[in-house]
Amino acid sequence: MNAFSIDQLLGDVCAFAPYYYLNGKSIAPEWDIQLPGLDIKVNNITLTDITFGKHKISFVKDTNILRTTITNTNVTLAVDVEATSPIPLPLKISQVFLQNATLQLDLTTSTTNEVNW
Repeated sequence: MNAFSIDQLLGDVCAFAPYYYLNGKSIAPEWDIQLPGLDIKVNNITLTDITFGKHKISFVKDTNILRTTITNTNVTLAVDVEATSPIPLPLKISQVFLQNATLQLDLTTSTTNEVNW
């Protein structure tokens, strides 16, 4: 299987995976993050929506690194996050929206000809 074939497969996965496998998934990390003057508690994160833009899989020029890039990714998360500080101003975060993010994954292969690996 070459990089072009994998790129075509990635296009199919980007089309249906968000709706069937990612949307609605939740994690309860129970993270306690302490910064100077601010305590943050992350109770729950739920992926409510994700869309992918253009995708590309190709070898980085003259290397055996296969780079996967997905641009224009939009992610909406429903979150249960509370922040407290010595100043009596409680902060509760309920949604995070990432817009036009770029996802990139580099994989090193054992190929010498960008075909057989």
